[in-house]
Amino acid sequence: MVRRPLGLDLGTKKCGWAVLDSKGERVASGVWSQGPRDLVLVLPSLIVATVHVYGVTDLAYEQVAFHQSVAAGHAWGEMRACVRQASALLGLTPHGVNTATIKKAATGNGAAKKPVVVQAAAERWGIHTRGEDEAEALWTALTYLETCE
Repeated sequence: MVRRPLGLDLGTKKCGWAVLDSKGERVASGVWSQGPRDLVLVLPSLIVATVHVYGVTDLAYEQVAFHQSVAAGHAWGEMRACVRQASALLGLTPHGVNTATIKKAATGNGAAKKPVVVQAAAERWGIHTRGEDEAEALWTALTYLETCE
């Protein structure tokens, strides 16, 4: 099966997204942003549109294990629910990819800091990303692609 994953770095104000081809080359990527707490209202529609525009076959998102606060954990859970809603509408299964696994794939260090991940994305894809959100979405998609069955 030829895969074309959509990688997502979930956030309540900004969500990084990236579509890769089956060889791990960048098809498209960017950052979706809205006002505080508004992204949750449009994220399912953005995911569905992106899947249709780019012929996405798989959805992968950064699976965050620890949050700075209970409120942050709840907010991230809302964003994950949006991914699950879009996945259900599309008939796709969402795949969580552990943060440390993504960072290790990007840098060789599962505890790498965000600027190092951003630099690794610039080196791997030859682009200047729109920051950590887009970079982590690229690495999420690639890590999924390299580890999926």
